[in-house]
Amino acid sequence: MNEQKLLRLTGSIGMLAALMGFTADWLLYGGFYGGAEFHTISRQIMSNVSNTRLMVGGLLGPIEAAFYIVGFWHIYLVLRPGGKALAAITFGGLSWSVIVGAGAFHSAFVFKGLLLRAQKAIADPQISWFQALLNDASQYIHLLYNVMFILGLAATFTFLFLILFRKTLYPKRMVLFVPTLWVLVLPQIAKNIPAPIGGMLLGGSMNLSFLFYFTVSTILLWKQR
Repeated sequence: MNEQKLLRLTGSIGMLAALMGFTADWLLYGGFYGGAEFHTISRQIMSNVSNTRLMVGGLLGPIEAAFYIVGFWHIYLVLRPGGKALAAITFGGLSWSVIVGAGAFHSAFVFKGLLLRAQKAIADPQISWFQALLNDASQYIHLLYNVMFILGLAATFTFLFLILFRKTLYPKRMVLFVPTLWVLVLPQIAKNIPAPIGGMLLGGSMNLSFLFYFTVSTILLWKQR
């Protein structure tokens, strides 16, 4: 397979991974609500949805991660002319961040959802040991988020450096579409958008950012030699 076909294939798989990730987000805590309501309403949704919906959402996480890693090879190929080592750092940082973020993060949300469902069912949901268990689950999810954030941030720096200061397959304006930047920007926009769009954008901001990037990149490079 020549490199142009490989760019098309890996870019398309990246789009598929992002769609799978957005579907997983929707299954875990998706609903038609405003961005400002996200954190409160998402907990209510997770306590109301079926176990099957929670588990399918969690199961999609590791599958999505595998597809994302193939998609990130698209990024490596694009950046490689600017320096193989820095391109490899970008690929590695993004790959490990999605292993933590999509694989472990989504799976952890299943257990939090199950705890929230149990909280509704017990007679006294405020009992201390149960609250401690729920808080510990939330802290673990927060730890996973921080690890994912640090890995993604490191990859972003090398991504931006290569596009701005080295010769890659991208024009420099492609810096506006770096997905990890949109992961930071989109939630700030989405939290001010009312229902039914705001919550969807905020809850799925990471995967929507990567879907946007892979779509633009694949179209841009489809015929480029």
